[in-house]
Amino acid sequence: MKTKAMKITMLVLAVAVIAAVAVACTTTPGTEEAYAQSYVTLSINPEVEMVTDAEGVVEAVYPVNEDAEILLADSELEGMTLDEAIDEILDVAEEAGYLDETTEDIEISVDTEDEGIGAQIRERVKTRVREKLQAKGLNCPVEDRDMSEYAAQASALGKSNAEVRMMARIMENDPTVTEDDLKGKTMSELATQYAHMAKNKSVNAALRQQFHTDRDALIAQNTVRTQLLADIEGLEEQLENDELTGEQIGEINAEIAEKKAQLATENAELVQQMTQLRTQYQDEIEAARTQQRAALGERKQQHQGQGGGNQG
Repeated sequence: MKTKAMKITMLVLAVAVIAAVAVACTTTPGTEEAYAQSYVTLSINPEVEMVTDAEGVVEAVYPVNEDAEILLADSELEGMTLDEAIDEILDVAEEAGYLDETTEDIEISVDTEDEGIGAQIRERVKTRVREKLQAKGLNCPVEDRDMSEYAAQASALGKSNAEVRMMARIMENDPTVTEDDLKGKTMSELATQYAHMAKNKSVNAALRQQFHTDRDALIAQNTVRTQLLADIEGLEEQLENDELTGEQIGEINAEIAEKKAQLATENAELVQQMTQLRTQYQDEIEAARTQQRAALGERKQQHQGQGGGNQG
């Protein structure tokens, strides 16, 4: 009986092992589809930046230029998978005449906390774009996004080009955030903050220049805040002196804490002023969005008309 029971047990184990091997072999090692929170750029001429979550779902979208805002006027990419968002962008780009046989190249970047996973996602995105283009009968080159303009600053800060670009985007949209606030953050932390910024932006590209002018004027007028920032920087530089005593370090840290508390008050006031400034633009923003939708519809009609003419 023991022998028979043992044979049954061995048979069950063997079946289990075979089943496990069969399951394992359905995915070739090294080809598993890994996901991670990602910072993704797709540039045709309209340039769209996205942040995806750890499951590859789009969390936030940032249309970098006015063409991108027109392109996405009727699209809601948030909540889509990255593949779905890519398909939507390319479909609308073709319908609106941004994408055709004259398109010189499409640039892509994908950056994650884990460079290995980022490389996998980047290749999957490039493959998806190429396959989508081929299905449309297009053979546009698909290249890696050139971010060399950020290289010098990235090297100085010990960051990647993508991290520096995210930092720049965040600071463009929130004047209370400084480089010092961001340079110690990881890729994932920057992506999370970037996503929050993208979801809550309220000024489009057409109005951005005027908004920044007015915003910078607000900042310049707050001389107290400017002086506090300079004072804090000077005190932090003093802490780099190796000859300081423990008592001196304590006094400097206490002064820094006091200055930062004052800065927090000034920042709160600035944020309130910024909120009022943004509110002033709401009517203009809604009008601009209406114009963008109209421009998108017009581009689609023109492109369809040209296509119809070519077919005839």
